[in-house]
Amino acid sequence: MSRAVIPAPDIPGHKVIGVLGSGGFATVYRTWQEAVGRETAVKVDSRALHSERDQRRFFREVTAAGRLSGHPHVIDVYDAGALRDGRPYMVMELCPGGSLNDELRISSVRSMI
Repeated sequence: MSRAVIPAPDIPGHKVIGVLGSGGFATVYRTWQEAVGRETAVKVDSRALHSERDQRRFFREVTAAGRLSGHPHVIDVYDAGALRDGRPYMVMELCPGGSLNDELRISSVRSMI
C-alpha cells in the first residue's frame, strides 16, 4: 500500500526541513527561519479558517500562547499567520530533545530503577 506524498507547505519566511509529527488536526514541521537564521517548529493546521469568527478564535489562542512565552515550562511562540489556502500556522521554539511523551517514558523508567 503506497502513501500519498504531500508537498511541504510554502510557509512565508521559512524553509521546511522535515516533518516532526502529524496528527488528525495538524502537522508540525521543522523549519529554518530565514530572516533570523534559526531552526523552528511550525504547526500547520489541517483545516482552513474560512470564517472571520474562526480566524479571530485562532489569533486569540495565539495571543494567549504568546503571553506565556518566556516561562521556563512553556514553548515560546514567535509568530503566526495563514497560508495562501487559509490554513493557519504557528511558529514556535524548536525543542530538539524529543517529545513530552518521550520524556515521560524516560522518567517512568528512571523511577522504576
